[in-house]
Amino acid sequence: MNVKAFFLVAVLVGSFVGSAYAGTNPIVGMPDYNGTYYGTPSTGGNCDSHSINCDSTVGRQMFTALYRDNYNRVAGCAGERCGKHPGVDIDVESGTPVVAAMSGTAVRVIGNDQCSSSSWGGLVVLEVNNPYKAGEKAYVSYVHLRAVSVTQGATITQGQTLGESGDATSDACHGVSTGSHLHFQVDRQHGGPYPWFPTGRVDTADTDFEVTAKIHNPLPFVLGYAYNFTFAENGNKELWGAANVTAFGTANSDLWVDGSSVYAYVGRSSFFTEATCGYSDGKPCSREITLDASVFKRLVLRLNFKCIANPVVIYYRGPDDVWHAGSFNYDSARTYVLGMLGLPYWNGIVTDLIVKPSQGCMASPGPEEYFISQMYFLP
Repeated sequence: MNVKAFFLVAVLVGSFVGSAYAGTNPIVGMPDYNGTYYGTPSTGGNCDSHSINCDSTVGRQMFTALYRDNYNRVAGCAGERCGKHPGVDIDVESGTPVVAAMSGTAVRVIGNDQCSSSSWGGLVVLEVNNPYKAGEKAYVSYVHLRAVSVTQGATITQGQTLGESGDATSDACHGVSTGSHLHFQVDRQHGGPYPWFPTGRVDTADTDFEVTAKIHNPLPFVLGYAYNFTFAENGNKELWGAANVTAFGTANSDLWVDGSSVYAYVGRSSFFTEATCGYSDGKPCSREITLDASVFKRLVLRLNFKCIANPVVIYYRGPDDVWHAGSFNYDSARTYVLGMLGLPYWNGIVTDLIVKPSQGCMASPGPEEYFISQMYFLP
């Protein structure tokens, strides 16, 4: 990559950095969203919970459609930017309680007496104050409910039960749906109607960013942190890729990198060509993410490098579809908080993130030079 790097200031902090805003998961026990179908390992509930539908092969709940995804893994592509799905579909059993992720006002409700004839099924849309931009509203939608427990115009508190999720095979009120799930969506303030849905096919790739113009990536917006990349399961690299490495993998809650004599790269990006995901019948997955840079301005990295040859470089693809970068110096094993404001094109939608851990060096003894324990973004 021929990219000019701008220096970043790394702030020394403790081992945990809190978010500036934290809403509530719409489903209790839901895993953190990391842009993969299973979410962040070990953060959600488990299959013993009757309120969660689990994939028996992995033993935990999952997302059946991601943000900017498609339904059918069309054109050999699954994941963000492969489609125009404007929310996330969360796989849950019929009758699972659905709760308000944020406080607000119920501005649209399709209740129990109307939902059987609605394409949405039961629906609740909450108008909320955008916690990241003063004076702006957002519209949080809960779709395919078999039962609704609030009325239009009601004031809703965070965590309040709004209704129950529905099943297309057993419930009258599910809308256009083929299985039991909650469709969860957060619209930007765009004049309505809310919720917005694309007029074209959902399986059309969102190369024109039609979805991002109207819809926030819903779970990062609500929870106050974006893409909680952790590596809590050995062998689960969460769709991260690598280049110029001898090997890389996950073990003991770290993503480890065995570098080579040239610069090693790891990250979530279409830059890395090999890409398969567990919930796509072996078809290729997009490694891209959809980060709202105007909201998420701080990058948090937990690092432990055995080999130091500064600087560390963070590459990203901005809204101009061009690569940009920022760099900082590693000094010790700790948590680094990097302010991204001021970097070129750190605004709009960022779609790729790559870390170059050093200017090229090899540790001795042992083959594993670089360890990343966690990576996420904060407002």
